[in-house]
Amino acid sequence: MDEIGIYYQPELAGEQVRRVRLLMLVRLGWAVLSVALVLVAWRVWPDATNGWVWWYVGLTGAWALVLLVIDVFRWRFALADARAAAQGLAIGLNRDGVMINREWLPWAEVGSVRALPGRLQTSARLVATSRDQRSFSVPLDFTDAMPASVDSAMRVLSAGRVWVDLSRLD
Repeated sequence: MDEIGIYYQPELAGEQVRRVRLLMLVRLGWAVLSVALVLVAWRVWPDATNGWVWWYVGLTGAWALVLLVIDVFRWRFALADARAAAQGLAIGLNRDGVMINREWLPWAEVGSVRALPGRLQTSARLVATSRDQRSFSVPLDFTDAMPASVDSAMRVLSAGRVWVDLSRLD
């Protein structure tokens, strides 16, 4: 075992984009439907709904706007991961060094490698930082390897000099 290639699985990234977009549309649809039903109830029974209908519409609209902003960020993160996953090779390892997201680092230049949890329920990331403080990252959930497998491969091929800090994934 002198070389290991860890490849992206673009179909997983594409599915994540579709799932996030669908969730965003469903949340928006439910908010619009809910407000519409309350407004219809207000028109049909104005005396019974007059005291609370505008509070409901305002709070539901505000909450829907907050969730929409969060979902737009999640969608943009998912799109960025999907663009990265279209590249083929995510991580290449051999006895001389590591290639992360098309950036080559000899083992002596690797400062740290960490696995970080995803932002807003997106993919966990493998972040490598070189000794000169450049960082390279890979969305781990869209590769064909688990974080512990990447750690084991790095330990073996770097002769114990480099490992993945998995503590943040707990």
